[in-house]
Amino acid sequence: MVEGIPLGGPADLDRLAAFLRSAKAPDNSMGVSDLDGFLTGLIVGPEPIMPSDWLPVIWGHEEPKFANMDEAQAIIGMIMGRYNEIVHHLAADPPVLQPVFMQAPDGQVIIADWAAGFLDAAKLRPKAWAPLVRDKDTGVLLTPFFALGGAPEDRALFGLRPEAATREEMRQLVAKGPDFLVDCVFAIRMCWQDCRRSRERTRGCS
Repeated sequence: MVEGIPLGGPADLDRLAAFLRSAKAPDNSMGVSDLDGFLTGLIVGPEPIMPSDWLPVIWGHEEPKFANMDEAQAIIGMIMGRYNEIVHHLAADPPVLQPVFMQAPDGQVIIADWAAGFLDAAKLRPKAWAPLVRDKDTGVLLTPFFALGGAPEDRALFGLRPEAATREEMRQLVAKGPDFLVDCVFAIRMCWQDCRRSRERTRGCS
């Protein structure tokens, strides 16, 4: 892996997608849509995670075969650049999210890959996510991500009973489209922001 994490420049998503599809990337590497969901999940999650902890997940915990250090710096820089773009967009007033979704040959937008990437971010810190996931009011916010991008056993990581979405539930989620996932992300982000503000007020009173 690259020594020193580049701060990130412009995110050339076409070039990044091409690298992720190439023989240089390990077979278990994320695609660009998975990666975009993964970065979003990291950003809106309950606690910051260092790049050294999450970059290996992108490559399936194997080593990409960069041609040279320049290529390594460029690709990692694009990943960090996309991360910074999402941070910037979510910090806007009002916040903005422009997910990278793939499109099927028939024109249908594919949302499952992005949902799987987002869930992969949550799975890095299941204990930190558990309060939101197991709460009766906020737990529904991660339900579509489990249904679209997870395996039944993933729920057990968060202390939930393993369950698989029915075919009808999947049909309904797909029919709701990309905007539904975006709304869930905004709500999740707000939940964690409220939690952090509540903890800060509690410390201030002590």
